[in-house]
Amino acid sequence: MKQIMRTLTAVTLVLLSSGSLLLAGTTGKIAGRILDKQTGEHLAGASVMIVGTTMGAAADRSGYYFILQVPPGTYSVRATVIGFESLTVTKVKVAADLTTKVDFSLLPTVLEISEGMTVVADRPIIEKDVTFSSHRLNSERIANMPTVADVRDLVARQPGVVGEGLHINVRGGRTGEMLYVVDGVSSRDPHFNQATRTTAEQVGEFTSNPVDELTARSGGLSVPANAISEVEVITGGFNAEYGNAMSGIVNVVTKEGGARHTGRLMYLTDDFGTGSFKTPYGDGTQLRTYSHNTDRLELSFGGPEPLTTHLLPRLGIKLPVQEITYFVAGSGNFTDLTSPFDLAYYAPTGEDRSAETRELNLLGLNLLRLGLPNRMDNRYNSLTNLSVRFSPRMKLTYSYQTDRSYYDEYNHAFSRIPENFWQRDERSFGHSLKWTHTLSDKTFYDLVLSYSDQDYLLTPGGLLPPEVRQLYLDLGSVTVRDDDQDGFYEAGFPARGTYHHRHTKTSSMKMDLTSQLHRRHQLKTGFELAYYDMFLGEIKYPYRYNERWDPATGGTPIDDGPWPALGAFRDFYTRTPANAAFYVQDKIEYESLIVNVGMRWDLWTPGTQVEDKVDEGTDLFGRKVKITFNPRLGISHPVTDKDILYFQFGRFTQQVDYQFLFIQDTQSSGALQLLGNPNLGSEETTQYELGVKHAFGDEVRLGATAFFKDYNGLLNTETRGRDPFTYSVYINRDFGSARGLEFSLEKRYSHFTSGFINYTLAYATGKSSSYRQGYDFGARGQPIPIREWPLDWDVRHSLNVNFDFRVNSGARPSFFGVRLPADMGVNMVWRFESGKPYTPSGRSSDQFTTRNSARLPYRTWVDVRANKDFRYWGLKTSVLLEVKNLTNRRNARAIYEETGQVLAFYRPQDLNPSAFTPGRNILMGLAFEW
Repeated sequence: MKQIMRTLTAVTLVLLSSGSLLLAGTTGKIAGRILDKQTGEHLAGASVMIVGTTMGAAADRSGYYFILQVPPGTYSVRATVIGFESLTVTKVKVAADLTTKVDFSLLPTVLEISEGMTVVADRPIIEKDVTFSSHRLNSERIANMPTVADVRDLVARQPGVVGEGLHINVRGGRTGEMLYVVDGVSSRDPHFNQATRTTAEQVGEFTSNPVDELTARSGGLSVPANAISEVEVITGGFNAEYGNAMSGIVNVVTKEGGARHTGRLMYLTDDFGTGSFKTPYGDGTQLRTYSHNTDRLELSFGGPEPLTTHLLPRLGIKLPVQEITYFVAGSGNFTDLTSPFDLAYYAPTGEDRSAETRELNLLGLNLLRLGLPNRMDNRYNSLTNLSVRFSPRMKLTYSYQTDRSYYDEYNHAFSRIPENFWQRDERSFGHSLKWTHTLSDKTFYDLVLSYSDQDYLLTPGGLLPPEVRQLYLDLGSVTVRDDDQDGFYEAGFPARGTYHHRHTKTSSMKMDLTSQLHRRHQLKTGFELAYYDMFLGEIKYPYRYNERWDPATGGTPIDDGPWPALGAFRDFYTRTPANAAFYVQDKIEYESLIVNVGMRWDLWTPGTQVEDKVDEGTDLFGRKVKITFNPRLGISHPVTDKDILYFQFGRFTQQVDYQFLFIQDTQSSGALQLLGNPNLGSEETTQYELGVKHAFGDEVRLGATAFFKDYNGLLNTETRGRDPFTYSVYINRDFGSARGLEFSLEKRYSHFTSGFINYTLAYATGKSSSYRQGYDFGARGQPIPIREWPLDWDVRHSLNVNFDFRVNSGARPSFFGVRLPADMGVNMVWRFESGKPYTPSGRSSDQFTTRNSARLPYRTWVDVRANKDFRYWGLKTSVLLEVKNLTNRRNARAIYEETGQVLAFYRPQDLNPSAFTPGRNILMGLAFEW
């Protein structure tokens, strides 16, 4: 593997010889021109500073200036020059990857006798340098929205997006095609990323959760909502600086500590003390009528690091640093609203593990333990940033991130023995060290070293394989027992009884540079190297014993895993793949034309352990390397100061999950094998996008976008060999397409209101809705499609509405003659999706002609969040109310394909709560901010 890393490094260095290095969008730019207000002459040499920082620039001989590397936020910018009155522009908003234009017109004066003038920035509602579909949310908007516990909750509310949790489909793409980037570092699990099955298939498994779905996905490291400074959701094409994604990018910029100490503590609960909790068949009683037994806790604080800021200076010790700041954020969500496949529905409490406690991490140390009672679903995460600024030009930032979740997967047939539900335990953490060095006013670079560790364990009821076999023998060599034949089991474990454990370690280096070569040209270019250490241990049907594999009886183990004689399918491996990327792009800026043009190369190799099985690829220094080339072009044409037209074209590729290269189940039965394929290539799509935006004044913006996506090389399976010795392997052979129209209307905050409306009309068609559809259809004897059909997530119509009414401090508006209090707000989100398709079954159905020809009922939700703030002695106290599913609508998630009904024959076993979305849920709580 060292040879492979040297090879990739050499390739990268060759590529770098043609250019400099690139920034992953975590900062923005302020630029403009400084003129004499009376004569219109440019003021060469004028000084521009961001107030309260060391960031600034001097105007060139034509009066133009620019300030690079500005973190997202709101600033005051001051311009000064001898002989002119200084001018400060306040409320200047900066976003990652964008240019904020701030022009100055200064008045001449004989002597500087005042502090100068101050004006408020007129932030244009049209962002002229955006050449693709992009949606941005800052921390204030995120805090006001209901039901936002994770960044994925924000993604689901954007135009072109359907689904929930990890099952998010963007503009017709499969799940797992979004790349989440946190402070420039990918948070994706490269080993297991995609979801296996679609919602209807999941819910249709009434007697056992589809174990392939439970094992074959991971969300990677998640970010606490209270740690987000800004999030950008790119749902169309994107610049060359981003890669390894086919449907979009979620770019998260986290908070850092400031010049003063700040913090926030929030607690929400839906347990109001009396009555009974919900059951799968109805609401609770009394004050727990709409309770899911949920507690949510968020804590964040930061500021100047006290040791070096206060203590050491008093002792006469001065470190060679300018400032050190810190920021810590953590959140926990504990509920009986379980999330099978991350699609929430209510389920009764599973096994009582309330004696367990949880560790909260700070800077890698377990400093605090909480003893909250366990629920069906227990999740918490944290983020710690420590920033050291050595000088105005040099900065070092250390980040530590944790993510922990353990939860029971509700299984309706096992609801009488919840202790035997599937149990999942996920642990992840990551370190990153970022060095930022400003070489000049025009050029700076970033060097990021990162390491992440992700661990995933799935067991039936927490039982290890020997315990599963013992239970199987105790039951009389059966997996379940239904004594009264009512469809509910009194003993047993879910089908297959699979034991699944995987562990992925990722080490990466990324070096980036941004250079403003000319006021018209900003060059970005860079490279990234990543090395992976992947382990998988999986035993399916562990209750089956094979004497030929048992060393205790003279047998020969077929792998190095534990319990060598157990299991019908066994797969144990360790692999060390690697990948690299290089990209270069130029941002060309004129008043009436902005162009983003770039190229990207992605390289990857599956590792030495399977090198002898790789037949396809490019030979580099004796290794087979997969290489893809992706050109990108984005154009924005500001027609007027209130209208822009933009176009985007690009080729986008995504490396398949490494599991599909390595899976090699060893079997002891005649079941059809599904094997990995080290010769797999990347999936690809070609995208086109055309959009227009129009501003109505300074507060309202209307946008319309048309898009088309052509997919090729998608993952599926094919059968090989000859009867009776056949097997299936993964191949790049699927295809599909997506097209649609998006409309959006956004209103900025004014007259106490703000919000947005977005509507999408989309068509998603393809040959297969799952990367293993060929295997599944063949095993069930279903006809395999040979042309494009509506995909399982083909939602034709989707609508998102957000309305915010907010009264800030000092304001007292009247509503129908009633004067409203200040410091209060109400935020409402309404979502609507037309029905997903399904294939009717029955005697009159022909799956050759009726594939996905029927539709489920439409789905709709209304969520509300309200707050009232009180301010005493510098502390802001907020009373919070959050209502999920205000109308208490139980949306159907799946139906019986034979009848088209949600509850077929209305038997108790048909009342599976997973067939519906959750009912109304009411939470209340307090927040303290300082």
